[in-house]
Amino acid sequence: MPITPIPITAFTLTNALGTGVEASLSALQAGRNGLRSCDLPGVGLETWIGRVDAIEEVEIPDQFRAYDCRNNRLAYLAIQQDGLPEAIDQAVSRYGADRIGVFIGTSTSGIASTEQAYISQGPEPTELANDLDMAKTHNVF
Repeated sequence: MPITPIPITAFTLTNALGTGVEASLSALQAGRNGLRSCDLPGVGLETWIGRVDAIEEVEIPDQFRAYDCRNNRLAYLAIQQDGLPEAIDQAVSRYGADRIGVFIGTSTSGIASTEQAYISQGPEPTELANDLDMAKTHNVF
């Protein structure tokens, strides 16, 4: 069976090396990695993490406020890079929304919030503190 190539017409990436393709490329060319000592608030574990700077300053649009967490901030920050929103709009205009695909991969950047919720768990074993909404902010699927 012949393989039909599927064109990738736009892409971006955001990770611990930087925000956007150019930041990651520059870091790789300079031989820098994105690891640093764990500096997550309330985490006393001596380890290395790949943390994306500026996630705390990202504001999720009001209509998605219930989904506000580090992981979703990371995804939102990432899709704002390298002209991706404009490329998506152009693809929708040219091919129609039902003919394009947007593929997003994220990380376990929300794990610290979940761990803090379990650490400060209420008196009942099923009650998580700090209003953590697992279904909206820590989906591991």
